Amino acid sequence: MSLLKKGVILFGLFAMSTSTWAQKQVSVKDQQWLQYYSELKFNKNWRLLTDLALRSSGGTLELNQVMLRTGIGYRMNPHLMLVGGVLYGVQMEEYRSQRYELRGYQEARIRNNYSKLSMEQRLRLEQRYFDNFVASGLYSDPLFHWRLRYRLQFEWKLWSSQQRENEMELNLIVADELFFHLGTDNGHDLLGQNRFMGGPTFELNDSWSFTLLYNYQYGADDEVHHFEIDHVIWLGIKHNIDMRGDSKR
Repeated sequence: MSLLKKGVILFGLFAMSTSTWAQKQVSVKDQQWLQYYSELKFNKNWRLLTDLALRSSGGTLELNQVMLRTGIGYRMNPHLMLVGGVLYGVQMEEYRSQRYELRGYQEARIRNNYSKLSMEQRLRLEQRYFDNFVASGLYSDPLFHWRLRYRLQFEWKLWSSQQRENEMELNLIVADELFFHLGTDNGHDLLGQNRFMGGPTFELNDSWSFTLLYNYQYGADDEVHHFEIDHVIWLGIKHNIDMRGDSKR
C-alpha cells in the first residue's frame, strides 16, 4: 500500500473518530509531559528499552501521573523489531496516589526509509490492571481490560551537519495514534482515544536527541459518555547506549 493511501486511511479514521464524539459532553485541559527514553543495545539484535514519563496539567509543576516502562526488544531485520515488557504507573491528585496501574505490553515496529523521509508503524497490545483508592484510604475493586494501539509516524530530515565522527540532524515528526478498547465489559467505546502530534526533533549525536511535540488528543474519560480534549506540550529526551563496540561496524 502506498504512502498516499495510508495517509488517506489514517485521515479518514481521524475524521470519523472526531465526528463520533462531536455531540457528547467534552472537557478541555492543558497538559505538560516530560519523558526520558533509553535504548541499551547489547548486540545486533537484542536491546533493553526503558522510559520514564512525568505528567502535569494546568501549567503547574504538580505531577498527576508517573509511569515507568521497560521491555526487551529483538530486531529481526533492519525494518522489523518486536518488543515485550511491562509498565508501572501511578495517578495522583495533590501528590496523593489515587490509582495504580500494572500493564503488560507486546508490540511490533515496522520502519521504512525513503531518502529524506522515514515511516514507522507501531502496533501495540496492552493488558491493563488497575487498583483504585477510595475516600477511606482502602482499595476498591480492581479493574482489568485490554487495549490495542496503532501509530503511524512520518519523519522528514530538514537539516544535517557532519561534525567530526557525529552527524547532527534536525527532523520534523508528524504522527497519529489510535487507541482501541477491547472486550464487551470495559465500560468504554471501542475507539477510546485519538492522539495527533507533530514537532521538531534534534539529534545531537548518536547518543542523544531531543524532541518537542504538540499533542492534540481526544479520548473517552472514565465517566460514561464523557470525553476529554487535551492540548499537550511533550518534551522527550532520548539516550542511546551502545555496548556493541567494534562489533557494530
